[in-house]
Amino acid sequence: MAGDFVNLLADLKEDEVIKLTKKRLAAKEDPLKILEDGRKGMEIVGKRFAGGEYFLPELVFSGELLKEVTELVKPYLKGDVKQKKLGKVVIGTVAGDIHDIGLNIVDFMLDVNGFEVTNLARSAAFYDAVFHPLGGRRIVDSPVAIAYGSHEARLWIVARGRAPAPGYGHIAIEAHGIPAVRAAYESGLAAGGRDDGPPGPRPAYGPRYFCAYLLDPDGLRVEVVSGAH
Repeated sequence: MAGDFVNLLADLKEDEVIKLTKKRLAAKEDPLKILEDGRKGMEIVGKRFAGGEYFLPELVFSGELLKEVTELVKPYLKGDVKQKKLGKVVIGTVAGDIHDIGLNIVDFMLDVNGFEVTNLARSAAFYDAVFHPLGGRRIVDSPVAIAYGSHEARLWIVARGRAPAPGYGHIAIEAHGIPAVRAAYESGLAAGGRDDGPPGPRPAYGPRYFCAYLLDPDGLRVEVVSGAH
C-alpha cells in the first residue's frame, strides 16, 4: 500500500492519493508513515522536475496535493501531540528539499515534530548551538523534553530511554540569509555535530537555495536552509 501511495503521488493522481490516504488512516496506520511516504513521493517529483520531465505547473500541483494529504493527516498528529504532558510527543520527518513548496509544508510539520534522542543534555547542547545564530531559543525545557523556536515550540527533542536509528529523519530549519546558514553550521560542528554537506548553493532545489547539512549527536540529519521562498 505504501509503494502504491508513493507512486500515485509522484504521478500526481489526486483522486487515488486522497482515497488511499483515507483508507490508510481508517486502517489506523501510523500517520507519520503516511507523511514519510509523501516525502518519498515528493522526492520523485523533485527529480522529475530537475530532469525536465515535470515543469512548474506540475511542481505547484504536487505541493497542493501534499497539502491535501497533510490536512487529512493533521488531526491524527494533533491528537498525539496533546499527550506531550505525559511525556509523549509525535516524532517524524519531512524533507524540505523540494523547492519552496517543500519548505512551506515543513513549516506545518515543525509545529508537531521532532527527534527522539539518546542523551538529552548532549543533543540539547548541539541544538542550542544551531538555533542560537538563527534567533531561536528553548521554549520548553524539562528533564525529558526540550522544544525550540522563536516565540512558540517548533522543534522537539525527546529522551524516552530508547535509541533512535541513525538516518531516521531529516529536519529542515529556515535561516534568514547565507551568513546565518554558515554560522549555524559552524556552531553545530563545534557543539558535537558532524558534517553531512557543507554550506553552499543547491541550484537543483531553486536559484537562491543555499543550505548546509549536519548530523546531530545521534546521526539524525539537520538541514539549515536559506533562499527557499
